[in-house]
Amino acid sequence: MKAFIRQSIFITIILFLGTAAFAKSTPAPIPPQTYTPLNLHNTSELSQKIEQYIKEREAGLASVAVAVFSGKDTVYENYFGYADIDKNLVANKETVYEWGSASKIMVWVSVMQLWEQGKLDFNRDIKEYLPADFVKHLKYKKPVTMTHLMNHTAGFQECMYENNWAKESDIKPLAQILLAFEPLQVYEPGETTAYSNWGNALAAYVVECISGMDYTDYLHKNILEPLGMTHTAVSATHNDNLWAKNKREELQCYEINSEGRKDLGTRVAYVELYPAGAVISTLEDFLTFAKAVANNDGTSPLFKNPDTAKIFHSATSYYSDSTYSKCCHGLWTTYYGTKMIGHAGNTFGCTANLLFNPETSDGIVVMANECGETAFNYGLAELVFGSPSTKVSISEDDVSPDISGFYTSSRTFIKGPFKMSTYMYFMPIFRSKTKGDTNNYRLPYGGKVQYLGNKCYLMDNGNGMSVMMYLNHNSKGRPVLEMETTDYIREPLFVPVFAMIIFMFLLAIACVVILIVKGVKLVIVRKRVFTRQSILTNVQLVVPPVITIMIYCLLLAEHTRMIKPFGIISAVLAGIVCLFCAANGVYLITKKRWFGAFIGLFSSFFIGFFQLCNFWSF
Repeated sequence: MKAFIRQSIFITIILFLGTAAFAKSTPAPIPPQTYTPLNLHNTSELSQKIEQYIKEREAGLASVAVAVFSGKDTVYENYFGYADIDKNLVANKETVYEWGSASKIMVWVSVMQLWEQGKLDFNRDIKEYLPADFVKHLKYKKPVTMTHLMNHTAGFQECMYENNWAKESDIKPLAQILLAFEPLQVYEPGETTAYSNWGNALAAYVVECISGMDYTDYLHKNILEPLGMTHTAVSATHNDNLWAKNKREELQCYEINSEGRKDLGTRVAYVELYPAGAVISTLEDFLTFAKAVANNDGTSPLFKNPDTAKIFHSATSYYSDSTYSKCCHGLWTTYYGTKMIGHAGNTFGCTANLLFNPETSDGIVVMANECGETAFNYGLAELVFGSPSTKVSISEDDVSPDISGFYTSSRTFIKGPFKMSTYMYFMPIFRSKTKGDTNNYRLPYGGKVQYLGNKCYLMDNGNGMSVMMYLNHNSKGRPVLEMETTDYIREPLFVPVFAMIIFMFLLAIACVVILIVKGVKLVIVRKRVFTRQSILTNVQLVVPPVITIMIYCLLLAEHTRMIKPFGIISAVLAGIVCLFCAANGVYLITKKRWFGAFIGLFSSFFIGFFQLCNFWSF
């Protein structure tokens, strides 16, 4: 028992140190401010406000390019900071940034064009437009339609498509990539919003199948050439515009926080599901595209029918039972001082945003060479178009229920070994420090959630990004916070499950250390009598590292597209290990080998629990 206590204390110390390692500082936030919409035709005030806003946040600036437009007119355009800080290369009109997921707008424009021509029906089964048996992992009988793909409600779980180290030579034809990365369908179509890059790329393939053209060629003929976008590349390799490709390679990317600036290098993103995020361009081309998409007077070069743009801008999904629009044919709705629609994007090195008012065609485009940047990409839009309303209910009796807890995203892995990531990417919401206040909640690192009334909430990340949330409940009665691109579900067992995962990994480290210490002692002493109990205890010490390695190998297998055969083998091995650990744990209890018994029973429970959670399901 004394040995068990000593080893438990040792593991507790490791647990404490390991937990401390997860703490990571973020940039110090600017004190919160409320903005009223600016007059876009008062260019002097507009310029002064934007430049003051950026100057106040220079500490977190690499470079940002911003333009504000009203209809067909550009009312403000400017560049701040450096495309390459070390070389003092300032950002300018020739600086090329990555669009990231704003590239998806090109897919939806293409879809609208084919719909306008009568070649595509939003509500028909997409399988009618695809080769026979192209989509293989559909679980539900309800057909997936183009509307579902636009709304990200087709029911697909996340897929591992993003390769941080992908090279130009890794790029394959779109159909081949789609088949290689096809995710499981885990939600019934139309029921759950779960952002899907694969779904967007599938819509691009539908464009290929209907038009008979390569997606890149289609974009050049039907979007880039009509708009005169000569400084834009849309292919996965960017070889369709070598000027833009070469200019992109001049851009350096950064990560900036309170710990300092980290140089990420060029960080060129070779996106294998390229329709979902591979476009690169100058700010002026991004602006040209934005004006054409926002145009609602029937003169947009993108559409022949005057009404097509208005239909494009109309809602196709709403927040639950409300009248608040969520998605408009692939364009997300954002509620600032006025309702805006558009799409933001993020790659490993760049961030971009395109937003406009569908009623007035006023809008803003922002580009930056920082990964995950929000202060400029979202904050500038709020500065120009006004802060969201802080009250939508007319009743003082309308108070929020307690929504505190840990929420996991619907954009995740419901089945398979990557289900663990559900517990690694989560949103904690804490109660207000004011006793009895259920209308205000806290987020980590200075963020907050405020109740607006009528089931509406405003989430502010404390660094320029404000997003509407809407309270709903799923079929199990759990609170669901609907956001623009995904739903967040409260997990009542999150803390114990998360703790169990972390404990298993830390236990594996502790076991490795103990085995090394025992090995060193064995070498030094040279004489050691092995009993059956000691052998079984030492074997049990090997199990947590084996489980950890097995999980790591599954993650590698997911990336190398060998998940199913490797997963089946690992599931069989996991079952064998589970039974062995249970039997060995019980045996070691009878011999009073407490530590080995604990490891055996915990390992058996861990494997069994995650099997019930579909961790080893395929």
